[in-house]
Amino acid sequence: MNVLNLLVDLNSVILIVLVANVFKPFIGSYAARKGENLATKEDIAQLTKIAEGIKAKISDEVWDRQKKWELMRDVVIDMIRAHADLDGYMTELATMYSIPLNILSADDLEKHKKNLYVISVEWKKRADAYQRARNVADIAIHGELSRSASAYFQNAAKLSIKFQKREMQYDRNAQLELAKLSTRLILAARRELNIPESDDPPVINYDA
Repeated sequence: MNVLNLLVDLNSVILIVLVANVFKPFIGSYAARKGENLATKEDIAQLTKIAEGIKAKISDEVWDRQKKWELMRDVVIDMIRAHADLDGYMTELATMYSIPLNILSADDLEKHKKNLYVISVEWKKRADAYQRARNVADIAIHGELSRSASAYFQNAAKLSIKFQKREMQYDRNAQLELAKLSTRLILAARRELNIPESDDPPVINYDA
């Protein structure tokens, strides 16, 4: 009985060895494929993580650039609006101070003084708004835009003082000089907003 059992066990061992030898290539190939699949998944996960990091960095940079552009655009637009308001009241102020007082009747003179006071107050408000916009532009952008804004304001302020002192009228030379400074400011604003130079407004010639 022991001999029979021994023969059975021996046959089992031989069968196992034969089966192992037959399926060894398949088992090795399967194990290799499993290893490759695992490595591939790990690589994909790592690459995905890197790609997401790059995407997040690019998105942040694009976001920052977009916000900076929007800030610059708003600063430029506020500056132009303040300039347009001040320039409009500058014309009104000059016109009012150019009216000779000796040709007015008593009633007209009283009305003129009241109108002049209102316009002067409004001009001062626009001048304050202009200075605020210019200060912001000087901080956020600086360069030609803020220099042009400063040059225009200095000229306008000097003219307003002369008008109030009745030292001069708003003649063609004063108009031309202020128009040149206004054009300079507008061109600087266009350049900041990347508006083509071909669309630049012409300089007004009052002597034509």
